Amino acid sequence: MKRIIISITMLILSASSFSQQTKSLQQLTREEYFTKSKNQKATGWVALGGGTVVLAITAISSASNVCIGTGCTKRSPFPIAAVLGTTMMVSSAPLFIAAGRNKKIALEISTSLKFEKTKSVVQQATVLPFFPVVAVKINL
Repeated sequence: MKRIIISITMLILSASSFSQQTKSLQQLTREEYFTKSKNQKATGWVALGGGTVVLAITAISSASNVCIGTGCTKRSPFPIAAVLGTTMMVSSAPLFIAAGRNKKIALEISTSLKFEKTKSVVQQATVLPFFPVVAVKINL
């Protein structure tokens, strides 16, 4: 009987405990979204530029290494470099898309002050007092 009473008491107390996070998602600030967007855009430009340089060097090197005739037996590593350059260029597209999305989110963030209710026990009665909360609204 003691165990049942203690279990029920612990269940009731834990259900209305304070300082519990209701939403586990950590929300970023406007500046953090702008910084994230800027870093993603810079990474996208580096990937695009690097891929272009690798592809250009591969094209120039393979054009100057032309072997005419039936006596060509050496194999060049240029197709691997061409695939690497193309992959770098293609992988920059999602970075630009993500940078644009994060910039859009940063522009849509708004901050406001609102009042929330919380459960509180005062002299064997449950009351719902209001307390101020700074709210950040993100339109996704």
